[in-house]
Amino acid sequence: MGRSVSDPTTNIVRAYCGFRFKELQIRWQPLHGLAVNERECSAVVIIALEPLNHNNGCFVNLATGEDVCIDGNAEVLVPGTGGGLGVFIDLDL
Repeated sequence: MGRSVSDPTTNIVRAYCGFRFKELQIRWQPLHGLAVNERECSAVVIIALEPLNHNNGCFVNLATGEDVCIDGNAEVLVPGTGGGLGVFIDLDL
């Protein structure tokens, strides 16, 4: 996933990118934080560009245009299915 990284002293957006969930070999795998830098406090926002759910790789159900904000260091359990399309934003708190 190619991420654009900004200067944290002038912008609260640490990183952002478009993404497509990748299919994983292991179903229901835990991910230990989605933030760019795990050692710093941040919030991660995911915006759905199409309906997202467990069938296409997302850990929550989102309609197109809906978003979810989570602790950037929180552990999330991903289903391992792939294909869902969205926007990722890492916010510096």
